[in-house]
This record gives sequence, structure tokens and C-alpha cells, in this order.
Amino acid sequence: MPIVLTMMVRDERDIVASNIAHHLGQGVSEVIVTDNGSVDGTRDLLADLARTMPLTIIDEPPSDWSQGRWVTRMARMAHDRFHARWVINGDADEFFTAPGSSLAAVLDDAPADCDLLWVPRHDFVPIDRLHREAPPLEMLYRKRESLNPVSKRPIAPKAIHRGAADVLIGQGCHDAFSPMLRTKRPTAAISSFHYPIRSREQFRSKVRNAGSGYAINRELPPGVGDRMRYWYALLQRGQLDDEYFRFHHHDAKLLRERLASGEVLEDAYLATTLRQVPVTGS
Repeated sequence: MPIVLTMMVRDERDIVASNIAHHLGQGVSEVIVTDNGSVDGTRDLLADLARTMPLTIIDEPPSDWSQGRWVTRMARMAHDRFHARWVINGDADEFFTAPGSSLAAVLDDAPADCDLLWVPRHDFVPIDRLHREAPPLEMLYRKRESLNPVSKRPIAPKAIHRGAADVLIGQGCHDAFSPMLRTKRPTAAISSFHYPIRSREQFRSKVRNAGSGYAINRELPPGVGDRMRYWYALLQRGQLDDEYFRFHHHDAKLLRERLASGEVLEDAYLATTLRQVPVTGS
């Protein structure tokens, strides 16, 4: 049963190799990556990985952060070229997991009348760490409830959908649309472990790349990408570092407090899983 993972990446060298290795170990048969003008070595790393892994690379020069359009292209390629039964549209910082099983096993057992699964996400928090290994191997603490920092609502789930030639993917990859995708259901069997903020430097790069694209995009309504637009405004005002240290980074003292209160949970499941998967090219 072909499962294809798609990703749009830009300057994700610290995490992309472990992401691809993890998903291939979970039964993904092909990975399609659109590199959006990386300058940190991500593109060269992808080329190295493609020599030994089932990895297709598309180059998309930096522009207006049209994620929905570019992921739609990859999702359709997954169906047309690789005959995908299921398509996972993720990001480099998202690791889809099926604790106690595997992605392939869970998707193989999905009801025949279910065309799309909504997968909950869990944000892991940035901490004081050594930066010697891939982020999921060192970032072992996640939020009990992951909220959008702008709306204060739970972050939206991600969509895993059956392959379809005419599929349309929305910005953020939170939904997929096609007449073929009729029945959509939430699932508790799969989760997305999410590492959106991994260091101050990575946070600044992430906001600069995506925020500058949203700033020139004339297709998307202002409410789309609200979190990134908010952070980009802070970056332009020189206030993003304050945002990072006040609301995201967990030093040893804050981590102890939030573990004690239950706001943050220790979760080493993915780290343990990743240590069983060989990662090359990192």
C-alpha cells in the first residue's frame, strides 16, 4: 500500500534528515520535498539523502509562501507518479507517529469508507540543550495542550488523505479537498509530534522566511497564517527575541515548574523510536 509523504522545506538542515528517516521507517514508500530556496545547506543534504532514499526533490525559488499551491502539486504527483493510496502532507518539523503500531499498519486498517483522517498535533517546547543531536532526540517535553499563540485556541490538526488526482491542499495542510474525499474523521491512532521552535536562531530564520513570503502574498486572506504574520511583525520591530524568551523557551527553572503543574509533559516516545532508525547525511 503506497504511502507518500510530502514536505515543503526552507532552511531545515537540523531536522529534515531525521524526519525523512523516521517516516520511511514507519512504512512511507516515497518522500516528495519542495525546497523553497534553502541557504543553510538543506538543499545539499537533500541531494545526499536522495542517493540512497526514495526521495524526489522539487525546487521552488523563494517568493510568496504559496504553500497550498506547492503542496497541492506534490500531493497530485504522489497520486499520479507514485500511485499513493495515502498521502501525508507534513512539514520538516512534524513527525507522524502511531504509538504501539506503525503508520503503515494504522492506515492499512483504516475503514474503507474513510477518505481523510484528521491527526492531532502536540507541540514540543524549546529547552536548554546541547544541540549535538537532532532536535527530537534532545527535546523531550511537550505541552499538555498546544494552543495557537495568537487566537489562544487549540492548534489545528493535520490531514492525511487518500490519493486523488484532483486534490487541493489548503494553506497549512490542515485539510484536503476533492470529490473523491467524501468521509473525513478524526483519529486517535496517529499523532503529529511537532517541533516548530527549536532555538532562538532557528525561530528567527523560520519567521523571516515564512513571514516575508506572507507579506507579499496577494492571494491569501489576512487571517491565513495569523501566527506567522504576528511573529513577523515582531521581528520587524526588533521584538522577536523577547517573544522567544518570554513565551517559548523553557529554561531549567521554568521547565521544572511546568512539569510540576502538568502544563508540560515528558514524552520520550519519538526519541526512543528515532534511535532505532539509521539516519544518514546529517
